[in-house]
This record gives sequence, structure tokens and C-alpha cells, in this order.
Amino acid sequence: MNQSHNSCRILITGPAPEFHGGVARYINLLIETINPAQVDFCRLVIGKRVLTSPGWNRPFEYFLEIIQFISTIIWKKPDLVHLNPSLSYSSLPLNLILLLISKLLGKPVLIMFHGWEDGIANAMVLNSPFGWLLKKLLLRADHYLVLAEKFKKQLICAGVPEKTISITSMMIETSHFGWFLDAKKLQPGDALLILFLSRLEREKGIWVLIDTIEYWRDNHPDLPLHLTIAGDGSQKIELENYVNKKRLHPLIQFAGYVRGHEKMELLQNSHVFVFPSSHNEGFPNAILEALAVGLPVIYTPIGACAEILDDENGIRIGLNNLSGEVLAKAILDLYRDENRRLTLAANNRNLVLLRFGAKSVSDQIAILYQKLIKHK
Repeated sequence: MNQSHNSCRILITGPAPEFHGGVARYINLLIETINPAQVDFCRLVIGKRVLTSPGWNRPFEYFLEIIQFISTIIWKKPDLVHLNPSLSYSSLPLNLILLLISKLLGKPVLIMFHGWEDGIANAMVLNSPFGWLLKKLLLRADHYLVLAEKFKKQLICAGVPEKTISITSMMIETSHFGWFLDAKKLQPGDALLILFLSRLEREKGIWVLIDTIEYWRDNHPDLPLHLTIAGDGSQKIELENYVNKKRLHPLIQFAGYVRGHEKMELLQNSHVFVFPSSHNEGFPNAILEALAVGLPVIYTPIGACAEILDDENGIRIGLNNLSGEVLAKAILDLYRDENRRLTLAANNRNLVLLRFGAKSVSDQIAILYQKLIKHK
């Protein structure tokens, strides 16, 4: 180590601090909450930035990022490199290059997988040519962090030593999220307030949710309901046009991209969080934030959701069974059973306090850093 005897310098890579994705928030919290007497971070922006450049320019950006990465290792002399990719086709190529460079320069490497594509994991397990090559490259890392037991088992089946894999959690600063259970009780005539908070892309399930509101209007016109859609994305204009065409605008509000106080206010004032995604997720940050304010969740078993959440947290809907009618029935169940809804809310708040507190998670990461550096 190049710091004091009980501290270490970590080169951590990922999106820009101001980027609104879950990986950037994770790194921000890790740097903010970890004990600075134990860990000195050197952060390098890799991949997503707030202002994206044209696609044709991306190879030049890759080249510059690689040069910056090499320069940072040479001049900052980190004790360990912490990479934060997803197991995805878009994220892996650059991170594999950084992994190889790190090992060539004699640095131990920790990889945390934030997103997870089963197809890539299965290719490794089945030893397809692509999977074999990927496995050979990934096996050069010293340790791996994953968000679910399922992911760990897939890596083990692919030949990654079990002792090099740890299950970790996403994290959230719980002090930023108050306890608003009483405010979520419905009074006679109140509308049930539904919240969707994510990118407006088809794979996030937003179109199914629009179908849900249309089904609700046609089948439960006497039960007041309102959906707020928070986020931006490629489908936004098409969604707005469809909502106007179907005359659903009295039941649906587009809030656009929200952050900070505006996002907190939406979360706190909602009754149910719906996230019918079919995307290859790790554990979506939007769900974590909804749990933190005590929102019951209606969700699909994507990524780590199937392991972390169960009937004590909300209503799970299988991807093969996902439709507007099925989602509407799940919402109706929570509408009619307020005791259950409030119990789920309390369960979710407690789950976050016990498992996802930023200080607790960052302390575990600091211990792992020290362990890996001592054994390099």
C-alpha cells in the first residue's frame, strides 16, 4: 500500500457523478460514506456521461478513456482497481480492456456487476466460443461482487472460484428518506396514486402500464386512480400522443425527468410503485427508492428482485403473465385492502433500514478492499 498502514487508495471507475443512473448514485454514496481514514478514492469517469457525444465519436472516447486510465494508474498508484460494469454487451468491452491493463500493471481488480444479462452468463456456462473467451478474460479479476445468489451460482457454473465471489447490495442514504406511513392512508373519495419512475423505454414496461390505466378506466370507472409517469426517454412523445388519443390524460400525468426534492415529493405522496420491467436489471435504483419511503411495489422478477422481494413487499407478476388486466388486478387488490398496503409499506421501509443503508454497505466494501490488497 502507498498510504498509511491502515488505509488504501482505490481507483474506482464508472459514470460521471452527476449522471442520474443507479451506478453513478452507488459510486457517489460509496465515496461519501466510506471511512476516509480507511479508503482514499481516485475516481475516473468511464462510459456514460450526462452530455453524450455522437455515436461515431465513441471509439475516440474509448481511446481517451483508456489513456486516462493508464495515466491514472501510473501517477496515482492505486492499491486496487474497482470496476463497475454490467454483464452486458455494451458495458463489457471497455471494462475488459481496463481489467487487462490493470493486471498488466500489477494491480488487483474488483469487479462489481450492476446489471446482468442471463444470455451472456449462459454463454459462459455453456462454453460457447464467445462465452469461453469472455470467461478467460473475466477470470483475471481478483474478486467479483454480484447482487443475487442466482448470479453467483451462474458464475460458479462458468468456472469462477466460489471464494472469489461475494453477494452485496445496492445502497441508499436512509436519512434522506422520512417515514410517511400515516400520510399514505386513503380518505373516502381519494384517488389511489400510482407512480412509475424510470426511463421511458418499452422494455421498462411503460406501455403495459398505459394499457393498465385504459383497462381500469373501462372496468372500474367508479374507483378513482391517478398515474404519474416520471422520467424521460425515447418513447416519451409517442406515449404522450397515445395517452391523448385514448383520452387517458385525466388519469395520467407526465412529470418528465425529476430529481432531488421534486423526486422525493413524488415518492412521498404516492401510494403504490409499479415497475413492470422486462429489462436486464441488477436491482433497480427506482425500486430501492420506493422501498425507502414505504411504498408497496408491484414488480416483475427481473435481476435480483426475485430474491430480495417477496409477498411481504408487494405483488410479483411473472413476465409470461404480464398484461394490463393482470396489473390492474394487482392494483385493485391493494386498493381494496388498505391494511395490507400499509403493512407492505412498513415492511419495505424496514427492509431498507436493515439491508441497504449506505454506511453499512460501504463498511463491508472497505473490509473487502483491505482483504484483497493484503493478498495481492
